[in-house]
Amino acid sequence: DAKDLISALLTADPSKRLSAKEALQNGWITERDEALAGKDLGKNLEEFKKFNAGRKFKAAVSAVVVSNKFKKLTLGGATKDLARQLTEEEVAEMKETFAMFDTDGGGSISMDELRQVMKKIGQNLSEKQLQELFIIADINGDGEIDFEEFKVMMQNAVGDSDRRKDLLEAFQVFDVNGDGQTSKQELKDLMGKFGQHLSDEELTAVMSEVDTDGSGEIDFEEFCQIMK
Repeated sequence: DAKDLISALLTADPSKRLSAKEALQNGWITERDEALAGKDLGKNLEEFKKFNAGRKFKAAVSAVVVSNKFKKLTLGGATKDLARQLTEEEVAEMKETFAMFDTDGGGSISMDELRQVMKKIGQNLSEKQLQELFIIADINGDGEIDFEEFKVMMQNAVGDSDRRKDLLEAFQVFDVNGDGQTSKQELKDLMGKFGQHLSDEELTAVMSEVDTDGSGEIDFEEFCQIMK
């Protein structure tokens, strides 16, 4: 049905995500050919692409923010007991971020996966720091960080900190050459480090969604705007 189709299209792992051709062959679509004939599907598809691209971008930004916070925790930063109820949207965004650390899609984050992701985005933690981080995050002590543990870790790490400062630190990771702008190539390279190998079409959709002034690059204010 429609929910299954949408879930298949929104799968974070590109290898498991339906292609456009497969989606159009889905029974829910083919059974409604006549009803869809009179609708402007092209416009709706473009809007969906922009939404999906923006969702991936937000997840990548969140992953950078969290990795920065994780490093600070290993350097003696305090955690906070935050038990507030998360919204469905917040949980969905956390799952997207979790998937970027869970590189093999196994449903948990291993020490090696955490090490690889942190290293790819320039957070070169020592083995001692990684072990300290794991002790904090791996609540049940099974040697893996599952989503519930990751969710607690994210809440504790981000807390009520200065959001703009967090985003500035994340923006500096995206802005590889330090010119105050994030180019399409810089965006492509960083997304690739999170296993999000975006096509030119997907990159264009991200830029269209985030680059609101049409300059061809993303500045810090645009970066903040999309993360509201």
